[in-house]
Amino acid sequence: MSGRTRGGAARPGVEGLEGRRLLAGSGGLTLTAAGKAAGFALATFATGFPTTNNTGPLGVAFGDAGGVLVAGRDGQVRAFAGDTDGQTIADATAGASFAGNSLAGLAVLGGNIYLAVPNLDGGPGEVVQLNADGTLRRVVVAGLDTPTGLIADAATGTLLVSCLSTGTIDAVDPVAGTATPLITGLARPDGLALAPDGTTLYVADEGTTDGGDVVGFDVATKAQTFLAGPIPTLDGLALGAGNLAGNLFVNTNDGRVVEVNLATKAQTVIASGGSRGDFVAVDPSDGALMVTQSDRILRLSAPAGGGFATDPSLTAIAPATLVEGSGDSSLTVIGGGFQNGSVVRWNGVALPTQFVSASRLIATVPAADIAEEGRAAIGVTNPDGTAAGPLAFTVADAPLSATGLAVVGVAGTPGAVPVASFTDANPRATAADFAATVAWGDGTTTVASIVPLGGNVPGFLVVGDHDYTAAGSYQLVVTIRDDGGATIPTTTTATITASASPPNPNPGTGAGGNPSPVSPIDVVSPAPIVVGPADGPRLLSVERFGYHARPTTLVLNFDSPLAPATATDLANYHIQRLGRFVGPRALVPIAAATYTPGSTSVTLYPSRRLNVHWRYLLTLNGTTSAGLAGPTGLALDGRSTGHPGGNATATITFANLVGFDPPRHTHALAAKTVAHPTPPRPAPRRG
Repeated sequence: MSGRTRGGAARPGVEGLEGRRLLAGSGGLTLTAAGKAAGFALATFATGFPTTNNTGPLGVAFGDAGGVLVAGRDGQVRAFAGDTDGQTIADATAGASFAGNSLAGLAVLGGNIYLAVPNLDGGPGEVVQLNADGTLRRVVVAGLDTPTGLIADAATGTLLVSCLSTGTIDAVDPVAGTATPLITGLARPDGLALAPDGTTLYVADEGTTDGGDVVGFDVATKAQTFLAGPIPTLDGLALGAGNLAGNLFVNTNDGRVVEVNLATKAQTVIASGGSRGDFVAVDPSDGALMVTQSDRILRLSAPAGGGFATDPSLTAIAPATLVEGSGDSSLTVIGGGFQNGSVVRWNGVALPTQFVSASRLIATVPAADIAEEGRAAIGVTNPDGTAAGPLAFTVADAPLSATGLAVVGVAGTPGAVPVASFTDANPRATAADFAATVAWGDGTTTVASIVPLGGNVPGFLVVGDHDYTAAGSYQLVVTIRDDGGATIPTTTTATITASASPPNPNPGTGAGGNPSPVSPIDVVSPAPIVVGPADGPRLLSVERFGYHARPTTLVLNFDSPLAPATATDLANYHIQRLGRFVGPRALVPIAAATYTPGSTSVTLYPSRRLNVHWRYLLTLNGTTSAGLAGPTGLALDGRSTGHPGGNATATITFANLVGFDPPRHTHALAAKTVAHPTPPRPAPRRG
């Protein structure tokens, strides 16, 4: 397109925008026989635009919200809420107004909309940024000489703008607000098109001696690589895609649409009889070409299998990272040249993709793809076969959170104790994903075990095994590492006494000689799994440690060793609170069970403190194939009948409290079974 000052006198060396003799009418563009035979179709998007010397709408752009912006010769930006055919100017709302100026090309880059303003009133031209509703947001760069054609180069994040008067193509950095000459020496550059791979820039040069040529340049070297013409009064350009790839389409001021074969340079008129044609734009929703014609905008649809290239590219992904184990997650892919039907790819695999706009796609990443930390390559493929990317994307390691657990023990008595608890933000993490070490504060460091918390409680325990040789207070440092490389340290203390507490003077009883917690009644007594002449292990007593704010620890003493795999299986232990007048209530989760092979005691770590004023029922599984058993496989003798197989139960009350902290040694108490009487009902209140 060309320019004229508002007063009607052309600038020196600049032909007026309306200076050519144009066909009268209001956009009667129709398909030629060649266009019909090729399978093209025409429809009307919108009509009723005001014209000046037969020039009406010029720039067209598609926003993220699905609307369409149109820049007019009358200096007005208009916003259509929908991208449907058959609209009129009455369906649009007014955006920015540039009184006295003709507006020109529109382009979308990174979701932002930009407009070239030639400022034909005599002032310098500029490129501005618009809001989604078409209102003015800011001036990007000023001082340009008659900027008209405007396209986005999403791969470099720049805008390419043709400047009629200076014969240059400038690269505009919308962030820095700078304009740098890219191509020089042209006569009157106007419409622009960029090859999908970003290597070749095509320019509609109106001022050549033969009436107008399409000139191609290598973007990297700036060397001319293509020339086709003459094409009189050429203006807007668009490249074909799909089975139209290798062709260039030209909208002309004399009411034609011309197809140019880039290999043979042969020209085919596919539509004619129109009025004033200016810029074009590819509709990303259907791949059609929006063709301006005097007071209207037409939609030129390509034949089956064809389309118009939109040069897809990627500029950003939001969020920038996802955390492993996040589950199904959404990614917003930002760029340019996307089409309805574009697909986001994760390491080459197509993801479910929602088309939002030419610059925005939303993809769903399945949980399996982000189950572990790592990197992925994100790309986009358009329906016409053009592609963009990849961009590198990071699946971040889930953060760890750890808390140290105080240790109390006796010098010279080795044993395994929890020294820390921790959680991982990845809900799919298992104990095998972690490793831990414990610096015990006495100059020694050992590798610790990781055990999961039980009872559907998320998290893990770090269990260390150590023997302090001297009494004292020690500072422990527990270091936890996951398989993704994340490390978290936590500290705690160990208070070690010189000698063990005196033995219980009444074996088989709790603190102070209270009755033993072992109950002779089974909760469940199905047929035993293993039956033999020898006795299986028997539960002798249950000792409780921890009071008030201290965590609860239960030590289960047996009369003989257990098979370690069954002794540490949390499924073999159940703790339920007992109501005063009702049966057992909900289960109390158990965090861990520890056992030293060859010993006769198991230590249980409930996930929450047991109230010393409440009663609890402990049930030990001896009736399934994975239940508690001795090293030879004889099942737990839960009923103390001399026959393996059967559950053992115990009632845990304040009477079981034998210390504030667990012992650092294991021992067995003599067998003694005492049934617990039912608590008396309270006397009725008198009125």
